[in-house]
Amino acid sequence: MKIQQTCQVILPSGCPVNKSSDITIDESMNLVNVSCSSPLALPLLNVSQATPSKELTTSSVSSVYQSPNNSFEFVNVSCSSPLAIPLLPELTEETPTIKSISGSVDVKVIKKKLCLLKQIGMKNVSELTPRKGKLYATAKKFIKKVNLISKKTCSLKTQLKMAKKFVISDSCNNLADKLNKTTLDFIKTQINIQHRNPKGRRYTLDDKILSLSIYKTSPKGYRFLSSIFALPSRSTLTSMLSRIPFKPGINLHIQENLKHQSTKLKDINKNCILIFDEMALSAGLRYDKKNDMILGHQKNQNSQTPKFADHALVFMLRRIVKKWKQPYAYYYSTSTIQTVDLVSYLKCIVRSVNKTGLKVVATVCDQGGTNRAAINYLMSETCKNYAECNMEKTNLGFEIDGQEIIPIFDPPHLLKCIRNNLFNKDVIFDMDGNTYTASWDHIVAMYEFDKKNEEFELRTLVKLNDNHINIARSKMKVSNAAQVFSHKVASTM
Repeated sequence: MKIQQTCQVILPSGCPVNKSSDITIDESMNLVNVSCSSPLALPLLNVSQATPSKELTTSSVSSVYQSPNNSFEFVNVSCSSPLAIPLLPELTEETPTIKSISGSVDVKVIKKKLCLLKQIGMKNVSELTPRKGKLYATAKKFIKKVNLISKKTCSLKTQLKMAKKFVISDSCNNLADKLNKTTLDFIKTQINIQHRNPKGRRYTLDDKILSLSIYKTSPKGYRFLSSIFALPSRSTLTSMLSRIPFKPGINLHIQENLKHQSTKLKDINKNCILIFDEMALSAGLRYDKKNDMILGHQKNQNSQTPKFADHALVFMLRRIVKKWKQPYAYYYSTSTIQTVDLVSYLKCIVRSVNKTGLKVVATVCDQGGTNRAAINYLMSETCKNYAECNMEKTNLGFEIDGQEIIPIFDPPHLLKCIRNNLFNKDVIFDMDGNTYTASWDHIVAMYEFDKKNEEFELRTLVKLNDNHINIARSKMKVSNAAQVFSHKVASTM
């Protein structure tokens, strides 16, 4: 055992100074010396052979005394053993003295490691067989790894203690009074993980949700903030979203979340509209290994044989008073969805939304043939219910479970359809007692007249081109229809 003491040795002039002195104990535990590398150093402490070795431990060094002598300062090391005889020789000008640096003695007990070779009764590696030599080399590697891990554990424990001190400190409590919980948690997270390797950072669920909301608001802004703060990567957010189950039909998780959020809203903020539209997909099958299911075919109770899905019908809720929207359900279909299926989906979704506490007051869709047929079917069904009850229908929409819902066609598609009808047919209308006729030929004539002024750089309708007039190529573009019916075109005519 070796007890190491850090001290300062004061020597006469011209003598080298060594800042370390050792208290050494031999294997028999019979003699204790304070040794110094200086040739003038003298033993300062002796223990007789009668001193039991068990009683001479690190606790034996009980105190450190400094003499009040101003000329020479020394340290007396006392032992708690009753058989210890502290012998301190008289100090002269030629005798070095030991001066305490910090007023206390740091005692370290260095335990002698038990060698692997001694455990198996060997002295040298050359005595091992080839197989034992490999095992010995592997064991040494594992011992080094254990030592490294233990050092890392100690450093992590130190960091954890520092973090706990910060959380308990008054500065953190002062921040808690001035900041909300989200901001305070974000600051704590940045303090804990800012200095770590990006691949070694671990984020809580709240941190990921906050980062996802920032990313969905502005991906470009999120990339800029990632260069300043320690934020999750895009792959981390995508991995979190992939764990959320979103199967075809109504998502029950969204339903429960909306039910919780609606309890905090006023009655006027609970009114919303139901938007639905259809989009084309590339037909194909894909295996979802997480959920153990095959995606890409239509699941319908009316069809007995599965078919490849090439269309998806999406339903989304949007609030009227405040800016808010939420996808609610989606369904696969082969080609355009059938009217019977669309009516069934509408009824099911409206009833599900009503359970959350929200109120659907209108539906918005385009003027597709299936959409118009489904709305007409619901309107006729509502009229039939009123007729059976001998009541007159006075509302403008259809009813589902006694709740009136107004069907609305989206204005962009209405504008496009008006342009297409004007392209094929003339419009006859009365104004101020006179009958007038509006034709697409009037727009063509105005465009040709304005185009002649191009060589003089006097064109008025600079946004109009041939695609606005010959609509065969751009029949489905709403922007072209809006530019044809703009205020500038009307004032030019």
